[in-house]
Amino acid sequence: MLELCRTTEFRGDQMDIVELLDVARLTPPPVDEGADPAAPQHPPYAECVLLDADRVVGFGRLVWSGSADELPQIRDLAVVRAHRTPFIIQAMEEDLIDEYAQNAEGGVIVLDHSNRQIDISPRLHAQMRAQSGHVPGRSKG
Repeated sequence: MLELCRTTEFRGDQMDIVELLDVARLTPPPVDEGADPAAPQHPPYAECVLLDADRVVGFGRLVWSGSADELPQIRDLAVVRAHRTPFIIQAMEEDLIDEYAQNAEGGVIVLDHSNRQIDISPRLHAQMRAQSGHVPGRSKG
């Protein structure tokens, strides 16, 4: 059974993630000569691990440089071929964006793993309504 969890909840071997990035990354890593290819180029705002039982079968992170000139971006998305479906990729990206949206300092536009722009403002509005106790379709009175 597949389980999607935050890396902070992951108790397995971190080398499993490094190995997964080596063999199952969906897009090539940004080129930085001499840098560790498994290390994020910028601090991660969100990370997730996809597990099949105790085996790491997916990983992703959302990073932002802190610069107003750069958009937050999903990088290092990796999924083994057996689980590489549009549904799994979308679920992982949505999980990363949901975590980022809790403190969306880099703005409301996020780049997905293929550099497509995603407007997360509807998600932010929904989170604010949920935090305030507002349920769509119900009146408070």
